Amino acid sequence: MMVAKLSGYSSNVVVTIFLIAFCAGACSNIPEQASTQTIEVVATDLPETSTATVVVVDTPTTVLEEPESTPTATPIVYPTMSVEEAKDVVRALIANNGGCDLPCWWGITPGDTLWSDVEPYLISIADEFSYFSQSDLQEMYIWAHLDLYHFSWKLDEFQRDISVGFYVNPDGVVEVIGSGVPTTQKNFQISQLLLDFGNPEEIKVDLLTEFAGGGVYYNLELFYPGHGFVAAYEGEGKVVENKMSVCVGDTGPSLYMRSPKCLSLNSLFQLKQRDGWGASRNLPSINEFPELSIESFAEIMKDPSGCVFFPLE
Repeated sequence: MMVAKLSGYSSNVVVTIFLIAFCAGACSNIPEQASTQTIEVVATDLPETSTATVVVVDTPTTVLEEPESTPTATPIVYPTMSVEEAKDVVRALIANNGGCDLPCWWGITPGDTLWSDVEPYLISIADEFSYFSQSDLQEMYIWAHLDLYHFSWKLDEFQRDISVGFYVNPDGVVEVIGSGVPTTQKNFQISQLLLDFGNPEEIKVDLLTEFAGGGVYYNLELFYPGHGFVAAYEGEGKVVENKMSVCVGDTGPSLYMRSPKCLSLNSLFQLKQRDGWGASRNLPSINEFPELSIESFAEIMKDPSGCVFFPLE
C-alpha cells in the first residue's frame, strides 16, 4: 500500500512592525481561522481494479497570539522659552506660589512629589542650576542623606538673586525645600504669616551684638510643625536703653519646608539646629526672655509696624 499526505496552508500572512521607545522589533500576525483542511489520499494497488479513497480531516490550526506590548512612559517635552518668558514664569510663581499652601512650594509638595516629575520643568526655566550629591553635603548640612538641586534666577526688580533648593531622598522624592528672600518677601511677611497660620508652636531667638562695625542683628525662627515649615527672619536691630528693638516689617523669611507627616517639633529643631556649615545652634526660646511669650510676640507682630524689645545682658 502506498500512502501520500498533502497539506494546505493559509497564504494570508500579515507582518506588523512595532516601534517602542528607541528599540524596533518585528512580529508576525496570522489571522485566526476555524480550521485548515488536510487531505489524505489513500491509494490501494490491486491487480485489475483500483480504488482511491479521499478522506477530508479537519485539523485545528494553531493560532499565534501577539505578544503583549510593554507600556513605556512618554517624556514630557516642555516648550523652549526665551530668557524673558522664563523670568515671567518665575515672577508668576513668586506671586501665587503655584496656587498651593505651605509646605507646598511652587506646586511641589515635600514628601509627595517625585523629583523626576519636576526637574525637567525647573531646568527649562532656570538661569543657573547646580547639583550637590550626598557626599558633597556630608560635612556641610544636616541632611547628609539627601541630594541637593539648587536653582537661581536674576530678576531686575530684586537686588538679590532668587534662590530655591530642593533636597531629594534616595527614593527620588522631594523631602525638603528651602527658599529665602526675595522669593518670600511678597507673601510671607511676618504679619501676614501670623494672620494666615496663627501662632507658631515655638519661637527661637538669636541676638547678635558683637560685630566690629558696631551693628546689632537678630534672627527669629518661627516653628510650625503642624504645617510643615520653619520661617526664619533676620535683620538689623537697634539698641534702645539696653534692649534690642526688633522691627521685622516687610522683610521676608528663609523658609524650610518638609512634610508635616514626618515633622514633629523636635525634628524641626534638629532641622534648624545647625546652620549651613554645620555649626551648632542651640538658641533660646522666646519664653526665656522676661515679659515676652509666643502670644505677646504674635499680638505685636501682627501689626506690620510692630516692634518687640529684647533685653540685652
